[in-house]
Formats: sequence, structure tokens, C-alpha cells
Amino acid sequence: MTELYKGIPKKLKIGCYQFRIEVTEAEDSEAEGQFGHMNPVNQKIRLRPGMTAQNLSDTFIHEVIHAIHWVAALHDGSTEEEFTLLGAHGLCSLWQDNPQAMAWWAKLNSAGVASD
Repeated sequence: MTELYKGIPKKLKIGCYQFRIEVTEAEDSEAEGQFGHMNPVNQKIRLRPGMTAQNLSDTFIHEVIHAIHWVAALHDGSTEEEFTLLGAHGLCSLWQDNPQAMAWWAKLNSAGVASD
């Protein structure tokens, strides 16, 4: 596993749920060919090994947003304003409830940015 994955959180608190974070190849047939996968049934977020910093950063947040939407019970019938409002609440809670995970993510995110 590369240096990028060092310090990755083992779990995240999202709403009243604890999601486990795993770096592994996909186990679920629906996750094959994807960079990551959020499974609400077993409250797991899986991330593939070997991604670039930018891809890992984006995939991590992408899967977290899926979890936030699931916790908020957002679905296809939800309005854009509901997604935005509850998504923002979820992201704020994510940052507040998981400061070490977000410090890892911020460091990871800055790894791919060249300095001037």
C-alpha cells in the first residue's frame, strides 16, 4: 500500500452510524470496476488500492456523500434543494465528528497540488 493510504481512517461517524473504511478490491458484484463503493447494509466504505492522490481524494468524498445521502434518507424523489441542504449538513457533521479523518483527507488532497 502506498504512502497515500497511510493514516486512512478505519471508521467514520456519519449521522448516528459508524462506517468502516476498507482498502481492498471489490467484493460485491455491483462494485466491480469502480474505484470505491458504499454498502449501507453493512455500513462499509471500500476504496481500491493503488489510486493517485487526486483519485483517492475524490473517491473518498464521493463514497462519503453516498453515505450522507443514505443516512439522510434522500432518494430519487428528493428535490435538489433537499440534496443540497442535507448534504451540507452531513458534510459539516462529517468534519466535526471526524477531525482526524478530515486531516488525513486534507493532507491527501494537498499531495497532488503542485506548489508555486
